[in-house]
Amino acid sequence: MGVVKTMLQEKGIRVIQKRTNAVVEQKNAHMQRVFWAIVEQRRGGFLTSVKQAVKISNRTKNRRTGLTPEEALKQIAEGGKVNQKTPKAGPTERKKAFPAGTKVRALKKGRTKGDDLGYKAYKGAHYGAVTPIDKVKFMGVHPKYKVGARWLWGDEIIRARPQDTKAHNLIIKRPLVLPKKIKPLKPKKIIPKLGKRGFYKGQAVFLKPKASKYKGRTFDGTVAAVGQAITVSYYWKADKKTHTDQFAKGEVKPQPVYEIEDKVMIWDGGKWHRGEVDTVNANNKYRVFWTQDNKRWSRTVDGGRRLRPR
Repeated sequence: MGVVKTMLQEKGIRVIQKRTNAVVEQKNAHMQRVFWAIVEQRRGGFLTSVKQAVKISNRTKNRRTGLTPEEALKQIAEGGKVNQKTPKAGPTERKKAFPAGTKVRALKKGRTKGDDLGYKAYKGAHYGAVTPIDKVKFMGVHPKYKVGARWLWGDEIIRARPQDTKAHNLIIKRPLVLPKKIKPLKPKKIIPKLGKRGFYKGQAVFLKPKASKYKGRTFDGTVAAVGQAITVSYYWKADKKTHTDQFAKGEVKPQPVYEIEDKVMIWDGGKWHRGEVDTVNANNKYRVFWTQDNKRWSRTVDGGRRLRPR
C-alpha cells in the first residue's frame, strides 16, 4: 500500500485512504493463494515467486470494477473514475433468506437494558407481535424484509415458532361445565328513546300505509310537514322514485332515537352485528362500529330498519 501511495503522490494525485481490515485481509489472502500456487509449480526462488505473485495479482481483473489494478490506477491517474457494479444475490444467498409468508417477530426496541430497569431479555418484550413477511428484496447480497409497514434487515427479525394447531383446537373445543348453582344473568332489556313527543318536521318515521297499492309493506320515511295528517317523504322501490304524500297518524310511527354509546344491532353484509353508536348526525344518521374477526368495522346508516336496540 505504501508503494502505491508514493507512486500516486509523485504523479500529483491526492490519496484519501479508505480501507478496513476485511479489505486488507482479503487482498492478502488472494496474494498468498497466488504465491503458494507458484511455489508448488517451482518456477523459481523465493524473490522470483513473490515478484510473479505481485504481477499476477496486479493483472487479475476485478469482477466488481471490470478492471485490473493496473488499469484502475491508470484510469485514476488520467483523471477518470472507477465505477463498481452492485453485487447481486446468487442462488445461495436467496436460499438462505426467509421466503415471503414466513411468520416472524420484528425488533421494536433495542436489545440492551439502557435506562429501563425492568428490561428482561427472556421476556421478549423488545420484539413485536407475530407478523408474516409480505415482501423480500435484496440490497446487494443482503435480504431486506417488509414486515407490516416497515422494511427490516435480517438481524432485526426472528422467526416465530410454528403454531400448535392440535393444542389450539383442543382448547377451543374443550367442554365448558358451569356449576349448577350459578345461573346466567338475563340481559337487561333496553327501551329505545322516542325523542320529542308527537311528530315534528325532519323526524325519521316508519310507514305502514293501509292503501292496497303498498301491499301492507313497512318502509322508512321523513316527516315533511305536520297537520291533521302527516306529510311524509319516502322512497318507493316499485317506481324507484321519491314521493311526498299525506298519511293518517295511525299509519306513521316514530323511529327510535339513539345517542352516543347506545348498544344497538346493525344489519350489514346479510346479518346482524352487535355494535355501538359512535356518532350522531343531524340528518337522522348514525355511525355505528362493531368488531368482527378481530377487526374494527364501522358504517353510517339511517335509523330505519337497519338499526335496532339490543
